[in-house]
Amino acid sequence: MAQTSGNQDRQQSLAQARHFAQSGRIAEAERLLEALITDQPADPEAQRLHAMLALQQQHPGMAIERLSAALALMPDQPGLLTELGIALKADGQHEQAEAALRKVVDHHPPLPAALLQLGILLRDQERFDEGEQVLRRCVEAFPRHGRAWLELGVLLTRSEALDAAETCFTRALDIDPDNGLAHAGIAMLYRQRNQFAKAVAGYRRCLELVPNMPPASLGLGYCLQETGELNEAITVYRDLLAQRPNLYQAVLKNLSSASCGVIFQRPSDLRSLLLDPPSDGLAR
Repeated sequence: MAQTSGNQDRQQSLAQARHFAQSGRIAEAERLLEALITDQPADPEAQRLHAMLALQQQHPGMAIERLSAALALMPDQPGLLTELGIALKADGQHEQAEAALRKVVDHHPPLPAALLQLGILLRDQERFDEGEQVLRRCVEAFPRHGRAWLELGVLLTRSEALDAAETCFTRALDIDPDNGLAHAGIAMLYRQRNQFAKAVAGYRRCLELVPNMPPASLGLGYCLQETGELNEAITVYRDLLAQRPNLYQAVLKNLSSASCGVIFQRPSDLRSLLLDPPSDGLAR
């Protein structure tokens, strides 16, 4: 009975630590997890959460140290190995990250996080065939894993398998209709097919769900230009530059590359159009 009560207390403490971490109360989460680990070092969930706190604070090296210490106590624990792979990837140690993730993927029952992270790692190295194989294994084992469908769609877009990518983004939206990134993925496919009106609708829906997503704002502006809605495109660009002035060159590229662009002889005219207080008749 006492052991059952102790386990319940421990689970409550872990749940509270997760809540603190999600709420940004990092110091409180750290203290709680350190106490749990001192009491029971071979607790994989407490050790995993402790390492993820370091990653959350952009300290992958610290996360790697914590996970390595935990794995010395619990060798080949799949959850810890998966998080080690994530931390190593964040630290730029891609070969070591792949090795850690493959230990899980190749020698344990399917673990969605390990399959997902390995697939993303391979995709980002442009090893598209290998990445697709891993991500398809993930969605076959976990067909309701919306993130896996999304990342597979991104991979297939990059490898120019556009119809297959659309199927993946659609599956992600079937699972979660409010998946803003999946809406952006489908919008990007419409843009590549020159279906600009449909792309505008997709980008708008994405930005309703994920307001601060510069690639979607740039895509929306470009497609508005292509549908002849230049003044509306300029408004989108002005709003974007008010938040992200470092994207000025990207906006200029859109304005000059879309078929309905804006061409001025003087750079000062463009800066005035994009950065000065708005006036009637934005585009000329």
